[in-house]
Amino acid sequence: MIALASAPPSSTPSPVATTLPTLADLLDVELRALSADLPPALWERVLVGPIRDLLARPAKQFRAQLLAAGWALAGGGRSGPPDALVAAIEVLHAGSLVIDDIEDQAEERRGDVALHRRYGLPVALNAGNWMYFWAFSLVERAPADDATRRELQRAMLRGILDCHAGQALDVGQDVTQIERAQLRTVVARSTSLKSGSLTRLATELGAIAAGASADRLAAIAEFGAALGLGLQMLDDVGSITSEQRIGKCREDLLQLRPTWPWVWASESADDASWHRIVRWARQVAARHEDPLPLARTLGLHAQRVGRADVTRQLDRALAIARDICATTNPEAYAAVEREVRRLEVSYG
Repeated sequence: MIALASAPPSSTPSPVATTLPTLADLLDVELRALSADLPPALWERVLVGPIRDLLARPAKQFRAQLLAAGWALAGGGRSGPPDALVAAIEVLHAGSLVIDDIEDQAEERRGDVALHRRYGLPVALNAGNWMYFWAFSLVERAPADDATRRELQRAMLRGILDCHAGQALDVGQDVTQIERAQLRTVVARSTSLKSGSLTRLATELGAIAAGASADRLAAIAEFGAALGLGLQMLDDVGSITSEQRIGKCREDLLQLRPTWPWVWASESADDASWHRIVRWARQVAARHEDPLPLARTLGLHAQRVGRADVTRQLDRALAIARDICATTNPEAYAAVEREVRRLEVSYG
């Protein structure tokens, strides 16, 4: 299994071992190819350096773990999935973070300055897009027959298209303009496309590489999608209820993005309280006021109903995994359950 630039922030041992090469090594291969007729320092400045910066920062790496989970659930061997696929899903995710930060006008990413703030928007935008295509290139290097490689590439393409559709729902709407009764549907669809598609893709890549049957592949993909939805809900809870992470929701509130705390407030607040929150949010956004008092109000609703919602969704995902292999491969299911619970702690 490929080792990323740094270990996950959680001290809990991951169920999936990691070995060399690193993403930095793979990036150096690209640098050597680019430097055939131009000096490496030039490429470091305009492309490779910003990417190296991002990949060197601490990351949860759970998409790599989910790819390994898809491999295990499909009955793959103990050697684990191909390194190239693990690298591809992490690179794809990293590229999406760069683009997401630009769209959110974010200040930070992975404990440091966001790439577009440090290197400028044009360089960061190009680097994020380059990582999308680098991910496809890495998939091409995976040891697989032509039919399997085509299936892997199709899954990649569908996953990226879905992620961008979900992002459109996220960045293109004012949450205060969405009908209260439609909020859950809109946010669930956006989350399923934007976050669920990437976790689904991670499990699909592992299952495809392991030679999963069509039925098992569909079930594994369903598990990945359900887990991705649950983890986004969990992230939204943590970012608005934890004092250590409450700043994370600042951008979403100032830009009136439709997120899960809005769903939970819409379902638990009385009419008067709901209309007051909506008016307050519009004022905060229009005047660019400090959104943290609003965040704490939404956080009360998230604590009241959000935590239970998250638990139900994560349990649903685990039930799918259990149905896939609890009797035929209980070891694989146990590893998946441990990983989900690890993520639950690290996000919450």
